[in-house]
Amino acid sequence: MSTRSHQYDERAAGAVVVRQCDAGGWECVLIQQHNGDWGLPKGHVEGRERDEETALREVREETGLAVRIDPGFREAVSYTLPNGHAKEVVYFLARVESGVLTPQPEEVREAGWFSFADAGAKARYPAVRGVLAQAQAHLRRDTP
Repeated sequence: MSTRSHQYDERAAGAVVVRQCDAGGWECVLIQQHNGDWGLPKGHVEGRERDEETALREVREETGLAVRIDPGFREAVSYTLPNGHAKEVVYFLARVESGVLTPQPEEVREAGWFSFADAGAKARYPAVRGVLAQAQAHLRRDTP
């Protein structure tokens, strides 16, 4: 018996990866998939991984960055895939600890740092734009 309130056919986790700019603002990472869509690094939960573990693994695999998850931010989005399956993606806010932004060629065409405004304009899906807006609001509340 599941303890979750919803049953999903697929689960994934990822992160809004951020760094502070010299001017005091924030930038976030977007990745471009081979189909041309821009979005956030994410991937399927494997085995008994916790969502946080999946997010850390996927960010490192897709971007080359080691990150630290901000425990105060967690946004879940759910949607129906074209095949009719229900999918949930949990996003965290993550700050870069080390590494150089390096796209994983097997899954990522391009990756870059963008202002939140530019990222919102590039992101294809409304749910991703919503997660970006929530992350930006969280950073504004938590930054002195």
